[in-house]
Amino acid sequence: MFGDDQYPLEKLNGLKVAALSAIAVPESFETALESFGATLVYRRRFADHHRFSQQEIIDTLNEAEAAGAEALLTTEKDAVRFPYMERRNLPLLYMRVEIEMLSGEEAFMKWISRICFKQAQRAS
Repeated sequence: MFGDDQYPLEKLNGLKVAALSAIAVPESFETALESFGATLVYRRRFADHHRFSQQEIIDTLNEAEAAGAEALLTTEKDAVRFPYMERRNLPLLYMRVEIEMLSGEEAFMKWISRICFKQAQRAS
């Protein structure tokens, strides 16, 4: 997680993982991991927007390892709130989310431009 390595989602297939999240609907993240073939052996959920302490991550890593996890996975949103960890018994990975607009992109961009332009005018 603290490096630049990227892995295809196929890497999750058959991997025993621990899911750590602090999002509004953690079930969606966990279901996504399982849909890519991961076996969830441990789950730890915090309230949305939780700021992780180093001790919470250490505890989670220890509990995940005891449950047989081969990696600890979190969301990209949560990963940015992790403290730096020197000691990692398990790989710490996060799932990136990319959005692709299938329709309505032009209308959406016009709407965003109007909002941003109005905000800029008010600030002047």
